[in-house]
Amino acid sequence: MKSKILTLFKTAHLKPYLCGGTARDLYMGENPFGWDVCVHSTLQDLRKKFKTSLINVDEYNHKITLSLDGTVIHVYPLKKISLINTYYNYDYTDSLEIDSNSRDFTINGLYYDIEADTFLDFHEGKQDIANKIIRFIGNSRDRILESKARLLRAPVLATILGAGWNIDYESSEAIKEMHLRLVPVNQKQINPELINLLTRSKFPSKAFNLMRSLKLLENFFPELDNCIGIEQSNKAIGLELYQHIMYAVDSIKLESDNLLVLKLAALLHDIGKPYTKITTDTGIHFYNHENVGAYLADRIMARWGISRNTVSQVILLIVNHLFDASPRKSDASIKKLIAKVGPKHINSLIDLRVADRLGTGRKNISMDKVEQLRKKIKILLPAMVA
Repeated sequence: MKSKILTLFKTAHLKPYLCGGTARDLYMGENPFGWDVCVHSTLQDLRKKFKTSLINVDEYNHKITLSLDGTVIHVYPLKKISLINTYYNYDYTDSLEIDSNSRDFTINGLYYDIEADTFLDFHEGKQDIANKIIRFIGNSRDRILESKARLLRAPVLATILGAGWNIDYESSEAIKEMHLRLVPVNQKQINPELINLLTRSKFPSKAFNLMRSLKLLENFFPELDNCIGIEQSNKAIGLELYQHIMYAVDSIKLESDNLLVLKLAALLHDIGKPYTKITTDTGIHFYNHENVGAYLADRIMARWGISRNTVSQVILLIVNHLFDASPRKSDASIKKLIAKVGPKHINSLIDLRVADRLGTGRKNISMDKVEQLRKKIKILLPAMVA
């Protein structure tokens, strides 16, 4: 792909540099998750030069999106960003170093010169990669003011990159100081961060734990913050609701079918419990929490800009996640369950139950009943979709 990008841009008389996460991933020896290219040009000129392969012009994020042999390429003009009364302004530049000064983190400030096969590093990004450190470039507070979504991106990126990655002290302190600036951020900026977190990280709980320590969670996701310290029954001793949800989300593998829907459902399936908790002589109960949770989940996902199709699937799973999984369940009862959620969603509902049980924190918890039900569903399903 690198050689194809080079050929495409040389034909347009432009010198391309791979940048951002693409350059970072290449330097780390990883396959890039996406292809980001920067060039000395303007949006207007790029639109003209690549009109035959143009997919989209995004003036909000100052980029165009191209299709190159079926691969999506994001192209950014080099920019000089300035803050006027704390508000974002930009001009075009021909300098990579000036462009790098307003990128988010040092590890994303690398540039890869395809033709020369060399990496350019203006902010010790290579060293921070070696030390697994997420660090804002230059003045942390200025970088946050340039794009408040970076408050969320820091814990998300530390999670996606995996074990051992942390946010440096000065950057963490700036996030804590400015945490409330995340609240009004447009959902167009929030959405890709959350999608990346839930579909690219093995253990999303790390990001939510970082959000707690950085003071982000209480205002960005107060419904989850309210789950902290909520005692539960039928779980491992001392396992609070927040940790149950984290275990459930982490249990879903990245290879799972319907991944985003399952991750969101696991994250939100018990979000109604703090609002329905009662204590009686028989213990702690959360009556009707599935319906309260579905109501809250709808609002939460709307804040995050999740598509209505995805929202409807997640709500369907949340409302029905307390189904009876008894192995004695009759074929007629199983057919009713399939009809209730639909043949397309029944396996996702079973997967959510597995995640819910893994979220109990109980060692060696049995999945026999659930898997017996899944086998019966597999037998009955063909006749119902014929």
